[in-house]
Amino acid sequence: MSEPKANVVDLSKLSPQQLSGLGQDLEQTIKVLQSQYNALATAHRRFESTIEAMDKTCNAQSNSILVPMTASVYQEGELLNKRRYVADVGAGYYIEREYSEHKKYFRKRIDQIVNSIKQVSIVLNEKKGWLEQTTLALKQKIAASVPVESTAAPVAAQ
Repeated sequence: MSEPKANVVDLSKLSPQQLSGLGQDLEQTIKVLQSQYNALATAHRRFESTIEAMDKTCNAQSNSILVPMTASVYQEGELLNKRRYVADVGAGYYIEREYSEHKKYFRKRIDQIVNSIKQVSIVLNEKKGWLEQTTLALKQKIAASVPVESTAAPVAAQ
């Protein structure tokens, strides 16, 4: 079974108004895709820092830690078990597991996010290319519709 063919639009056959509308649609789509890309990149960094924090805590010599109470207030604390963690796994769900289980979970999530970032990046670059082509076609249409001034000297009336 063959894949359905994508609709191909000949930009040279579109009016300036249609090209402008297409450009605006592409700009809006690019903004949404960029927002998705940024959200995925933020999640990627958050999961990486979670693994890093668990690694540091698990391998630390001391059981002393500072527990954040607010963004700028901390309370001294003591870890009872450096091998078991309670982690936020999304949608407000917290799960207590062994360090190695959490690490596997977060690595799996990171791999999923990396794949999503790749897919969004491909589509984003494709849309940016389409926007560039549309903008170029619009500029050409506008240039073609502007009357060219005559370089010949005006003829004097007799």
